[in-house]
Amino acid sequence: MNHIDELTEYFRKFPGIGPRQAKRIVLHILRQDKALIENFVSKIKETFGSVKKCPDCNRYFDHNNKNEKCEICRSVNRDETEMIIVGNDNDLETIEKSHVHSGKYYVIGSYFSLNLDEEIIKNILNKLLKNLNNRSGLTEIVFALSATPDGDYTCQKIISFLKENLNNKNIKITRLARGLSTGTEIEYSDSNTIKSAFENRD
Repeated sequence: MNHIDELTEYFRKFPGIGPRQAKRIVLHILRQDKALIENFVSKIKETFGSVKKCPDCNRYFDHNNKNEKCEICRSVNRDETEMIIVGNDNDLETIEKSHVHSGKYYVIGSYFSLNLDEEIIKNILNKLLKNLNNRSGLTEIVFALSATPDGDYTCQKIISFLKENLNNKNIKITRLARGLSTGTEIEYSDSNTIKSAFENRD
């Protein structure tokens, strides 16, 4: 395998990138000015060095300011009684822009699928459970996962696990209403759709 093919294989691992698209990206990179590519590589390294996961919500945030938690988890104005569980960082940002939620968040980081290693699922579930059990003022957990087969499977798996293992059995567990059409991903939903799904959660 030559260098072009090797680099193409790396880009194929990105979500939504097929083999032809990956090859086009590599060829586009090769046509760029060398200084631009060196700056690009430098910025990737810099990002890896300055970004970390928030220990409270599990989202990525810029650690350059030396804060141990992200700005949402540091805020004293957020509602501690309500938490939204989302699949990824993009979903969190989409919900934040809709201004329907003033509480906290938790990012599970990966949707479950039938072929996902059970050990990975177990680790995600246990990490989430530990986080929730450490929140004494929590009264409601809202699931805001994409209305896709993987989103539904993930939601069912986590809810079943939490109902059995949460210390506080009185925490209300809800999920966004089907204002989200089947097949819809959270990050591509508009604010009005998110607002309607949130207000009619059950």
